[in-house]
Amino acid sequence: MADRTAGRSVGFFAALVLLSSPLTAAHAQKKSTGVPEYDRAVAKAAGFIKSQGDKIRPGEAALVAYALLKAGEPKSSTLVQRGLDAAIKRGQDGYKGYTHAYNCGVDALLLADVDPVGHADLLQAIANHLADKQTPTGGWSGNPYGEHPEKDEADTSMAAYAMLGLWAARNANATISLEVVERHVDWQLKYVAGSGGGVYHPEVTPKGPESHNLTMAAATSLGLGRLLLFGPRENREDSGEVKLRFGVLEEVQSDPLGNSVHIPRVSTGQIDSRLGRAFGWINARYPPPFEVDFPHYFFYMLERAATLHGLGEVQGNDWYRTYGDLLLSRQTDSGSFSGTSNRLSTDTVRCCFAILYFMRATKQTLDRQWGTGRLTGDRGLGNIFGRPQKKDIGAIDELLQKLTEGQDFTSLDVNPEELVEEIQYGTRDELVGKVDLLKKLVKSTDFRKRQVAYWALGRTSDFELIPLLIEGIRDPSVDVNVQAIDALRYVSRKPKGFGLTLNPMKGVDREDNEKWVGTANVWRGRAWRAWIDWYSRVRPYEEAGGLDELLAPE
Repeated sequence: MADRTAGRSVGFFAALVLLSSPLTAAHAQKKSTGVPEYDRAVAKAAGFIKSQGDKIRPGEAALVAYALLKAGEPKSSTLVQRGLDAAIKRGQDGYKGYTHAYNCGVDALLLADVDPVGHADLLQAIANHLADKQTPTGGWSGNPYGEHPEKDEADTSMAAYAMLGLWAARNANATISLEVVERHVDWQLKYVAGSGGGVYHPEVTPKGPESHNLTMAAATSLGLGRLLLFGPRENREDSGEVKLRFGVLEEVQSDPLGNSVHIPRVSTGQIDSRLGRAFGWINARYPPPFEVDFPHYFFYMLERAATLHGLGEVQGNDWYRTYGDLLLSRQTDSGSFSGTSNRLSTDTVRCCFAILYFMRATKQTLDRQWGTGRLTGDRGLGNIFGRPQKKDIGAIDELLQKLTEGQDFTSLDVNPEELVEEIQYGTRDELVGKVDLLKKLVKSTDFRKRQVAYWALGRTSDFELIPLLIEGIRDPSVDVNVQAIDALRYVSRKPKGFGLTLNPMKGVDREDNEKWVGTANVWRGRAWRAWIDWYSRVRPYEEAGGLDELLAPE
């Protein structure tokens, strides 16, 4: 299955599922569920986990670290570092054995949350492993190297973790194969009970037994597949108008996919229909049973699937509160959650699953990935007759340094528009001195930082940066593409930019995913080719190698 990470991989225009930069190791941001009693439950559960100390088993360490991070624990804490060390060691040693897909999923989630750039190689290795070990039919089994034929059955739960691993790797800008993603979506659609319920080994026993846990595990896989293939259901409200911001910036719709090398064969309607049946199955069987081996696993998968699907009400009430109150009723005075303990379902694991439900782990990630207002280029004449009053945001070099170190705009009490405005009125020499910092920001997993970086790089007027700016047209975000093209227009002194629009999604129906994606892809491809053709004619002879590098992934 070597081709899955080669010609069919998402290397040129990758699927857009990006995380913003993580918090610094020195501190953690206080997080809240928005429900006071849930906040108290999370604090008690985290306290219980910490009280376990060395009792926490090595196999639980990465899950513990991930749950505590989502609850606001600093990266520097002992348990987070212990889990991180375990994930790094597994990644370096290679994933083997029955739990390989489970470990890939949890480790990737943790590594991407802690430091997606620093752990890029490990995350790419996880994506490659999952692509290589996918079964021919599209699932994942506990027998990745053919050593245990009795464990060769594709497993719904294992598949959910494999898809989480691919998603997390993609969040960290790793190259993943959308053929692998779609092959799994096909697997889910083919091997499904008519009722919509999920089963453990659907290829072997497609009709049962069905369970709450496996129904939500399958729904999680499908929800992630939909996200990776088509982007989120709604990036932002579509007003149908382009609005100037501060007389300098414009808003446009973001590209939900950004991939021009894979046109999905499956439709969103097929996936949504299957997801609707899955939620219909669990809603008809509310409340879920707790007299099973892994009852809290259900809540962990439910949060992911419901967030990805955009679930509304259950039993006439908000799903998060309906199931959350049920989960809350299971918490003991010690902070743990009542349930049967066994080799895989310990007090610690149950606390982790509960924390990830209450903290809305999936929502946290998606909220970071997709903001509301998007910065774009197309600088107008609004400020040409004078500089407007603006907020004093501090020294540009200090702000850029802090952004490259992992802080976000919120923690700096500044927004991207203010920083861009400050850069706009700065001097060329000031920006030239910040090129190294800006090059680091271009690699950020936060699209807003990449936008600011391309905008500033263009204002250096440095022709040698042209290859880097052209590379920005390959960025998975249309908003970043626009910033890169705007910078190219500025440096090249071609204000019309070959006549290509900087508002490619205007007038495109957001509900028509295929048309939305296709429009973005065609525009991006034309822009990239136009600028490559121009650069090939005007580049200095000694920079021919740079052109070769730009063309290599085509």
